[in-house]
Amino acid sequence: MDNVLSPEKLTHTWLEDALALLFGTLMISFGIILFRQAGALTGGTAGMAFLIHYATHLPFGVVFFAINLPFYWLSVRRMAPPSR
Repeated sequence: MDNVLSPEKLTHTWLEDALALLFGTLMISFGIILFRQAGALTGGTAGMAFLIHYATHLPFGVVFFAINLPFYWLSVRRMAPPSR
């Protein structure tokens, strides 16, 4: 009897992965541009970056990058190989 509960693992080529990352990034960028043009806010780190951008007139990209720096550090630390 076949094991119906364990699905086959789907594999993607590097091209499919790259296209998915590119398309996802473009869609998020488009959404943030729409929020910025409307003067609206969103949640999360993008929302905090918008608030700081509106209050201080610092460039949104710089503020968004700075707010995300701790998360970049955490992800690198989490994904790094274990130390000896």
